[in-house]
Amino acid sequence: MTGNSKLTSDPALTGSWVLKSARYTSADGTVQEFDAAKLRSIKLISGAHFSYITHLEDGSFYAAGAGTWRAEGGKYQELLTHTSTAAMLGRSYAFRYRVGEDYWHIDGDEDGMQIEEIWQRA
Repeated sequence: MTGNSKLTSDPALTGSWVLKSARYTSADGTVQEFDAAKLRSIKLISGAHFSYITHLEDGSFYAAGAGTWRAEGGKYQELLTHTSTAAMLGRSYAFRYRVGEDYWHIDGDEDGMQIEEIWQRA
């Protein structure tokens, strides 16, 4: 999924998704695991755009972002054009993905952190 390649968007990803579980492994091997009660997140995908907002278990704000997305050949890519985390602005993140009727599984590396997330169609 390079900058000049023609990318297509997988229509199976279009819609509303809620995070069911997440596992984040840092470069030093530290693992953080979250279920839907501890990390509440919703992601909306429509056309070429996506957005997400995440709150912690106590309802406090954690993060939000939006931008463009593309998917092709089992690879999903987001370009953040709006974000609550300044260091992520303008960054592109690529993940492997699988999508079923009611679930979406992504995994990949984000700034040295290994990410595994399972989303459920809302």
